[in-house]
Amino acid sequence: MRGNCQRLSWVGCRSDWPVAPMGIAMVNRYYQGLSEFHCYATRVTTGSMRLWVGTLERDMHKPANARVRLCDGSGRQVRVRLIRRADWERPFPAVSQDRFCKSFTFKGLRPGRMYRAYFERWRADVKAWEILRSASIRTLPKRLPLSASHAKPFTIALGSCHWPDHDGGRVGTAYRGLYDHPRDPHDSPDTFSHPRGKQVLSGWKSRRVNRYLNKTRDGSMYDIAHKTSWRQWVYPGTRTREYFLTITFSRHGHGSGIRMTVKGWLVRDVDLDERRKRILTQRAFRFSRKLT
Repeated sequence: MRGNCQRLSWVGCRSDWPVAPMGIAMVNRYYQGLSEFHCYATRVTTGSMRLWVGTLERDMHKPANARVRLCDGSGRQVRVRLIRRADWERPFPAVSQDRFCKSFTFKGLRPGRMYRAYFERWRADVKAWEILRSASIRTLPKRLPLSASHAKPFTIALGSCHWPDHDGGRVGTAYRGLYDHPRDPHDSPDTFSHPRGKQVLSGWKSRRVNRYLNKTRDGSMYDIAHKTSWRQWVYPGTRTREYFLTITFSRHGHGSGIRMTVKGWLVRDVDLDERRKRILTQRAFRFSRKLT
């Protein structure tokens, strides 16, 4: 126990902090199923990431002792931050006192690498850390890959917010399918964004990629849905949770230009038999455009 504490001393570990012996792990309902706790990356760069942990649900108890562990692709722990009860913050100070959260920035990471974050709390009754939620985050690459090299492009996915349980897990399963078994490895997202509210995904056409001058930054920007035409993109609310997009970026030519490819995906049910149903993603459209 003393050795573990010394190993974590750089994050302020004290001798009275509960540290489980190496090898002890818990499999619990939070990690295996639906969890009221959350772990998100709110900002990612080539060498850092900012993580948000906590809950937006009501009537949740603040963990007296919690931590966020960051592991590399091999499972080796590279960073850890500890959270005491007094460290928790309120996401909506004027609304509620029972929701709580905490944000951390992890620096000194390697670009273009996958990391896994674990949000855990200490269980004194079994003397072990309990995993509340985990998340996989990839740092940004130093530069976009060349399209001619057939390397995986940098891929961003955009999808609607969705109920994790009310739709039977259809949308969440479809999202995960792009990671677990994509037909094209290039479709596997490096980052996934879930904006809230109705999405504007039905009107995607090549002419909708607008280039305009951003005078405030004295440079060019590319906007998929222009601010003045967002209403033209809204589709009926009955299909809000059935579409999402993947947008890939790569360099073309001698590396000075950027190519963007947009794919629209439809969530589709496939009846294998009366007992089980498979959720698949079906590509609805695709277009590509050279930006520069």
